[in-house]
Amino acid sequence: MAETTVAIIGAGSGGVYLAAELGTLGCRLRLTDRDESRLADIRAHGGLDVEPGGFAAIERVTTDLAAAIDGAGVIAVCTGGTYQEGVARGLAPFLRDGQTILLIQGNSGGALVFRRALDAAGGRAAVDIAEMDNYPYSCWRPAPTSIRPIVRKQFFQIAAFPGNRGGPVFARLAPLFPHAVAVPTVISTGFTNANAMLHVANCIANAGKIDRGEGYKFYAEGVTPAVARLYGAINAERVAVAPGAHGEWQTGLRENCGLSERTAQRYMQLARSGLKSATVAHLGRQTTADAREGHSSGNRRSFGPGS
Repeated sequence: MAETTVAIIGAGSGGVYLAAELGTLGCRLRLTDRDESRLADIRAHGGLDVEPGGFAAIERVTTDLAAAIDGAGVIAVCTGGTYQEGVARGLAPFLRDGQTILLIQGNSGGALVFRRALDAAGGRAAVDIAEMDNYPYSCWRPAPTSIRPIVRKQFFQIAAFPGNRGGPVFARLAPLFPHAVAVPTVISTGFTNANAMLHVANCIANAGKIDRGEGYKFYAEGVTPAVARLYGAINAERVAVAPGAHGEWQTGLRENCGLSERTAQRYMQLARSGLKSATVAHLGRQTTADAREGHSSGNRRSFGPGS
């Protein structure tokens, strides 16, 4: 464990809590954020006090992204989904072969967005990308350098992108997260993500308060009986589309999304391939051929149900 060097990007609550936990496990830590005010106290203290009586040493606390990840085996991105694409662009020139990037959390499709942004920014290093479906810890922060653990979640999922890298990626990450389980692809972590349901529906239903600048307790006041019914309806759709607990992705996509079995198989191929250009091009040619076949046989195809 002590041999694992982890660079944590993002010194908000998620990143600082992660540093506290991994530091007490014995990992060598770096912490970086573009906001110096989030780092100054931790740098001066040399790390974080972790109740009761522990200390998570952080050997490098810096706004310099390149310095933070230099020599790190694992790079944990704890910035929130909004900033992950920008982090990928910033990392691209500094990554080295063999590093593993872990998005905490991946939200829905985070690893896909991250991979695309790395490629677009000219990233060429052979790195692995993984995502977690939730934040693994809940803590209190009584002071800038003091952490009081509250909850260590007993179940959360990690998936690699592409899925065929899941074995070696999980072998590297499992010692850091003993309660994590490996899942086949980021489709599993994406459909498990509840934020798209809880946060979006709540904000839309309370848009009037937000527009007026009124504060409200997100769950205690924002989840009225009507919002709770909306949650239930959205969740029912999520469950119907994602029967992944039994590995029935093709059946679920066909029956609940109106996709043909052939199209469903190709979506799964894309998830496992990591959007490699050769695979995408091959599937594109197949789709074009199918469209031509459908046209020549008198069957009109569309992007609606049955496509």
